[in-house]
Amino acid sequence: LLTVRHQSFGRDEETTTGSIPPTENEKNCHPPSFCRRRALVGFRAESSAAAPDGFRRQQDGTVRAVTGPEGKAASSAEEDMELTYKVIMEHIAVSDDEGDSSDSGGEEKTQKKKKKKKKKKSPPPTAAVDIDVSKLDIRVGVINKAWEHEEADKLYCEEIDVGEEGGPRQIASGLRAYYAASDLEGRRVCVLANLKARKLVGFKSHGMVLCASTDDGSKVVFVDPPEDAAIGERVMVEGFDGEPATENQVVKKKMLDAIFPDLKTDGDGVATYKGVPLTAGSGKCVAQDGLADAQVS
Repeated sequence: LLTVRHQSFGRDEETTTGSIPPTENEKNCHPPSFCRRRALVGFRAESSAAAPDGFRRQQDGTVRAVTGPEGKAASSAEEDMELTYKVIMEHIAVSDDEGDSSDSGGEEKTQKKKKKKKKKKSPPPTAAVDIDVSKLDIRVGVINKAWEHEEADKLYCEEIDVGEEGGPRQIASGLRAYYAASDLEGRRVCVLANLKARKLVGFKSHGMVLCASTDDGSKVVFVDPPEDAAIGERVMVEGFDGEPATENQVVKKKMLDAIFPDLKTDGDGVATYKGVPLTAGSGKCVAQDGLADAQVS
């Protein structure tokens, strides 16, 4: 307990902070008398420290409050108590300010640490892919061998060379109603090469031969590449340059559904994409017999 001696009227009065219990009113509000007791208690916890301005530590360990103007005795007990309270509150205010400054310093350090933490980089947005004929890998090929599918009466099985190191591809085509097998062997064709291999009635087919057909399907003919086009050469369309899509991209993005409606023959039977001719070698790709205004697929 901290004992404070009040000098007034030529006598000493001792007040012990723990000896004055708060009244009911003091419990519910904060009048000066209650604040005074709180201040004395707060200062009592630091009674072992050096006495602050306005106090003097005695030999017995108590701290004497020097009150009144310039250390003179107070004129009354009430003034003595008010001045004592004022000195203690000033001391507590200084301690609180120091604590606040240290707390704010800690907050600043915490904020700096947060700033130093690297923000996780979000993945860049995926660029929109323009789907056009440049995404198709159409190659000039030649049919080396053709035979009838054993189980499907509409399919031919073909062995087609498209200039790949791995050798000829096997492709199935629904052309038995329009061509004899002997008409296919040795014929130059345009092959859509970046399609995933799939089984057609048990036959693994890897690619598609491009043909032109009438709307009612009564006539289907090959789209023939120019005679001087090399086997394996890519068929191009002017103004639509770029690398072809992967086999997975063609399927995943349903590219054929987006591109095929714009693949048609013009009035001269030239295969076009949005009116621009498909070319290879030194010429244009043309539907057999010049089939005009036909869908190409």
